[in-house]
Amino acid sequence: MMEVIKDVAAVLGVILSFASVITLLSKNARTALTKLIRKYGNAEEAETTIGEIKALLERHITDDERFKAELKTQSEINLEFTKTQCRSLIKNTFYRYEDSRVLPLYEKKTLILIEDLYINRLKGNSFAEFLLDEMRDWEIDYNNCHSEEN
Repeated sequence: MMEVIKDVAAVLGVILSFASVITLLSKNARTALTKLIRKYGNAEEAETTIGEIKALLERHITDDERFKAELKTQSEINLEFTKTQCRSLIKNTFYRYEDSRVLPLYEKKTLILIEDLYINRLKGNSFAEFLLDEMRDWEIDYNNCHSEEN
């Protein structure tokens, strides 16, 4: 018996939720519901409640749009910062080892990771790509590396 009551309550809940969504989305449905409520209940209270829900949804939509715009701006800033950092690391490494044209192993590994990020994924500029191409042929110094890096 309890299960039947639970099932009936669940079905009524679904029906009422569906009617609420349709009412909020459709002017004709709101009008029909308002007429139904006037016939069997307090129409002014229902209209006030519907108005409050509509205002709440409109505020939520506005807040969500503002949040998305701020998130987009922050994402663009982070992307530009990452590109700038990659370019700076590439340039600094190039000029630090330009005279000897020998890269320590850890620098070479770092450049490989930066190249993948900056050139392949961020679609970085040709100047940094030129520096990376130059360093690709430089010798690698294995003397200052740990045994697990060989």
